[in-house]
Amino acid sequence: MLRITLFFTIVGAALACAPAAPGPVGPQPSVVTFYTDQPYVAAQSQVYTNMARSMLQQMVQRAGLPYIDSMYQITALNSNGKAAVQVRISSVDCIALPVIVTQAKASNFLIKSATYQCGNGPVTQV
Repeated sequence: MLRITLFFTIVGAALACAPAAPGPVGPQPSVVTFYTDQPYVAAQSQVYTNMARSMLQQMVQRAGLPYIDSMYQITALNSNGKAAVQVRISSVDCIALPVIVTQAKASNFLIKSATYQCGNGPVTQV
């Protein structure tokens, strides 16, 4: 009886550690959210979106890509009383997105954390 219990315990643990299905590959619609520790002020929402747009333009240009404004939908959010900015991207390479988000977070002292979701993949925190 102990052997059967041990067997199912090992099988259960092995299945729990099985690799997940691979995430989306290639260009996909994506959502990136940048979180700050700055208080959210509704009257400043346009300022937040303009700052995010400027940062996005610089990132895209640094990558040597053309900035096409219609590819991005930028929205200021209230996240537990703190300012956040959500960027919906119509098409981005899911392999490159984590690198881009990590670099964006590292390059701006106002960004305390970020999340991204590429296609139907999981939401990942940076």
